[in-house]
Amino acid sequence: MGKADTHSIIYDDFVEFGRRIVLTDRVIKQEIKMFQEPNPKVIEFIEMSFLSDDFKK
Repeated sequence: MGKADTHSIIYDDFVEFGRRIVLTDRVIKQEIKMFQEPNPKVIEFIEMSFLSDDFKK
C-alpha cells in the first residue's frame, strides 16, 4: 500500500495487522470496537481545536 492509499484502510486491514502481531481475534475485535465507539473526551478536544469546521466533522 502506497502512502496515497492510506485513506482506504479498512476494518480487514486492522484485523490483519492484529494477527501479524499475534493478537487473538477476541483482542483484535475489542481494540477495534474501542475506536469505533464515540469518545466524549476526543470530541471535546476536537471541538476546542483550531481545525476548520469541515475537519471537525
